[in-house]
Amino acid sequence: MVVHLKIDEQILVDKYRDPQGNVIALTSLEVWKALKPVLSVYDLEEVHVEISGKKVLLKSKSRAKIKAIVNKAKNLGITILGSL
Repeated sequence: MVVHLKIDEQILVDKYRDPQGNVIALTSLEVWKALKPVLSVYDLEEVHVEISGKKVLLKSKSRAKIKAIVNKAKNLGITILGSL
C-alpha cells in the first residue's frame, strides 16, 4: 500500500508513537532546509532524520526532542498539523 501525503509548508505530528516507540514528525525537504539552520546539535541529539525524496521524517524516543523542534518551527512561521 502506498500513501501519498501532500506536505507543503507544514510539519505533521501525531501524539501516538510508532510500533518501535518513536514519536514521529513528517515534513517536506524545503521546510527541513529552512528549519535545520536554527537547530542546535543538542536539538538533534537522539533524533533520527530520514530523507526520502521530498519528504523528511524525524523520529525520536523523546517526545520533548520532537516538541522542541516543532516549537522552533512554529517560531519560524511554519504551520504545525496535529499535536504532541
